[in-house]
Amino acid sequence: MTMIPEPIPFTPIELNAIRSSHQVRTFNIPIYQRLYSWGHKEINRLLKDVLDAANKDPGRDYYIGNITLHHNKISQCFDIIDGQQRLTTLWLIGSVMRSIGCQGWDLFLLADGSPMLGFAARREDERFLRSLIGANIDEPAEIVDEDINLIMVDAIRSIKEFLRELSASETERLSGFFLRQVNMVAIFLPDSVDLNKYFEDMNNRGLQLESHHILKATLLSHIDPELQEGYGKIWDAVAQLDQYVEYGLDGGLSFNRAKLLNIDVRIMSFFNAGGNGSDLPTLETLIGEGVKAGRQRQKEEQDPDMIREKVGSIVNFPEFLLHCLKLFLKGSDTSGLSVEDKKLLTGFETYFNISDADRFIRHLFRCRILYDEHFIKSINTEQGYCWEIRGIRQMDPSKDEYVRTCAGKDALLVQLQAMLNVSTAPSLWFTKALAHLIQEGDDQIRLLEVLGTIDRSIAMNFLRGKRLSSVLNNGTGTNRYWFYNLDYILWKEWTTGSLKLPVVRIEDHREKIRNFQFRDNRSVEHIYPRNPAFDTWSTVPIPEGVDEKIKDRFGNLALISVNSNSGYNNQSPDQKRWDFIHRTNKSGIESLKLAFAYGHEDWSVAAMIQHEQDMMSVLRRYHNLPEEEPILSEGPVTQ
Repeated sequence: MTMIPEPIPFTPIELNAIRSSHQVRTFNIPIYQRLYSWGHKEINRLLKDVLDAANKDPGRDYYIGNITLHHNKISQCFDIIDGQQRLTTLWLIGSVMRSIGCQGWDLFLLADGSPMLGFAARREDERFLRSLIGANIDEPAEIVDEDINLIMVDAIRSIKEFLRELSASETERLSGFFLRQVNMVAIFLPDSVDLNKYFEDMNNRGLQLESHHILKATLLSHIDPELQEGYGKIWDAVAQLDQYVEYGLDGGLSFNRAKLLNIDVRIMSFFNAGGNGSDLPTLETLIGEGVKAGRQRQKEEQDPDMIREKVGSIVNFPEFLLHCLKLFLKGSDTSGLSVEDKKLLTGFETYFNISDADRFIRHLFRCRILYDEHFIKSINTEQGYCWEIRGIRQMDPSKDEYVRTCAGKDALLVQLQAMLNVSTAPSLWFTKALAHLIQEGDDQIRLLEVLGTIDRSIAMNFLRGKRLSSVLNNGTGTNRYWFYNLDYILWKEWTTGSLKLPVVRIEDHREKIRNFQFRDNRSVEHIYPRNPAFDTWSTVPIPEGVDEKIKDRFGNLALISVNSNSGYNNQSPDQKRWDFIHRTNKSGIESLKLAFAYGHEDWSVAAMIQHEQDMMSVLRRYHNLPEEEPILSEGPVTQ
């Protein structure tokens, strides 16, 4: 039997020891592994979790999961069978830490002067990692070619964005905690394992047993056995957030939707269905459920031609459970209750009284009905995904047919929720909005007012008593919220006819603005580039020393995707404007702020100043902020 090494802590010394003791030079990501795919949300969660652990107990080891390895004797490296997304993210975090002066990362990042991490048959990714070792990665898009996985570039921006919010001492402490206390459990596969079969089995088994499966079993065990089946079916329907809840319930769609319209009177009829007693699900059957989760469930429907519609949820099921728990515990101190999915079981063990299991599942069902009726979902279309709120409507009073459809009055609510979703964490707004619906009813006009109040409160928290100009004029360090928030206000005022500013000339501009969609863009675009490949822009008389730093002011900035940022590169403003018009005519507006900036045909300093004044006036008017002095009187704020 092949000896399996002991778990290896994630520290540079130990990783270096793995290479030396096993004659291994690097870690390799095999060709059958998918491309790196972690986005801003996953990266930010990892960094926040580690920072919280470092602040709470800096001397205690913090485990972040497993990594499965196999010793490749031919190439003398460790092939990463499972855990490549996490390890790649750790390498990128280390490269950013090293670039800003944090010490001690070389033993983890480097092997014989080259990156410790390698990519089989993806040389462009290897070249990118190699370029980071000696590069100043303030703007990684400048050092990549068109074949690179741009998600890595965006990952670096997300890491730097997170670290900018920390002081120098906090960053050093976080760096040291990563190197000394963050651990991964290394699992070494024996030489006898058929790697292709192992990888295939790992993919085919679907989702493993998850925390919400364990929670389901625990709650059902405290419910009358005669009712367990009905409650279990409700739980399963609520858990499928990739579809509307009626698809997971017994019965036809119109029948279910008619019952869902009247929550208070008829909600219990769902729980009583099938309540003829059943055995409590065992661990074995729950694992079976986990394996089946994610596969499309086959159900009998009244309409055999019905196609199950898939939608995208703004929260996952464990997060939804924790949001609902906070609302269930109304009146109790839940300040320490996190809504992060990995805290699900801890949250329920700490705050929940198990004797309330039946009441909680009924509450959970009510929350899910309100969620489907009043909150955005992402819907895939031929033009890409879009945000919609689809409530249940009876289209013809003479017919017993109920459908999910959008209402015209929903547009403002859709855009405001979409803006909050891409710019902030759900914990800042989702729980409060859902609480309003539970407590005061489901009037969507009132919900829009409540969300507007929440949004203004978020803005005031981001300002923290500072002047608006001081938080906006920070180049790539400007909080992304302000770009998203401005785009929402521009869309709202333009569609209601109250905004009278020139906009770039594009095909069907009225329709394109009306159909503007919020995307999870993270890249700050400098309209006049920081490192131009042409002569300096035209200027007007401005204070001495301002010309170079004015590029980082809010008037010269916009928020776009990393792909677009790389495409614009260091072109002149005129070239970028033409490129923006071409892209917009083809696929829609990416940034409303940019569309109004390019309403100025000649991007001079004067145009930038005017655009900044216009945009700040829009923000001040919406948030009821006082007027400020002329924008150049105090000079720009540097990064």
